[in-house]
Amino acid sequence: MGSSMNRQPITIVGAGLAGATAAALLKDRYSVTVIEKERKHGGLCADDRGWQECGPHAFHTDDEEVWALVQRMASWRPFALRVHVQTDPALRELPYRRDDDPAFRIYSEKAWGLPFDALPASIRARVPIQCEDARTGYHAGRYKAQPEGGYSAMISRMLHGVKILEFGRRVCGADHPVIWTGNLNDATPELPPLRWFGRQWYRGDGRIDTDGHVVNHATWTVPQLRSWDNGKINPWHVGRGVGVEFHGGRPCYPHPDDACEAQRRVSDLRARGVWCCGRMGGYQYLDMDATIRNVMDTIKEAGL
Repeated sequence: MGSSMNRQPITIVGAGLAGATAAALLKDRYSVTVIEKERKHGGLCADDRGWQECGPHAFHTDDEEVWALVQRMASWRPFALRVHVQTDPALRELPYRRDDDPAFRIYSEKAWGLPFDALPASIRARVPIQCEDARTGYHAGRYKAQPEGGYSAMISRMLHGVKILEFGRRVCGADHPVIWTGNLNDATPELPPLRWFGRQWYRGDGRIDTDGHVVNHATWTVPQLRSWDNGKINPWHVGRGVGVEFHGGRPCYPHPDDACEAQRRVSDLRARGVWCCGRMGGYQYLDMDATIRNVMDTIKEAGL
């Protein structure tokens, strides 16, 4: 292994989970520089002493290699997320309601702003069927756990020893490989921006009326999309209360109608030595374990 002075340079754009994963996998073999436009690292996974800024992130996976990687980055405590659904009582009495009606159909339509049947099959497949007031086991995976200290602390450890610079668009013209995990729109500023479904979160001090961790409000009479009790999600972290999710604000979900255009841009960038991956960089709706797997596979494809 050579010194850092003569290692091949690699630029990683974005210091969220995807960028931190790329840095952790590459920093021992390359001279890695991470470029981030936010003052705080962590992206959509950022938290403050256990309070998860962008919603309740429950890590779950069946991927042995991903699980082995994250275990090296943090101490984990087993955790079984309980997701409940609240529907309008009247919905259960409607004659046209079917037993296979997705319990989270209305929630999903509110979240994406599209009819349920217009959502990609990969999204629809995540939604449990049968309208019930209580729902458990929404997230699959042999391993379900939360990192002690939160995700920001884990991501900081993954970025340890890596040079982090302020964001700049000239990286696309770099003469060395670039791993792009930031917003794909920032990689192609000369083109019309791809659409994102944005999210903003409000932290309250009340309690949700359930013994579960998360309540998805599958009803048109409740304006918020989700509420959750952070103390139940991360009982070993500081900070309790209820978070409420609204439309608008921070880009979070890619728009299905722009998926083909996004993949065309990803292919064009790859031809220029810019490898896009992760939720933001790859314009994909990915869980945390799928994000890590996507980064691992991209690095292999790039021959790094």
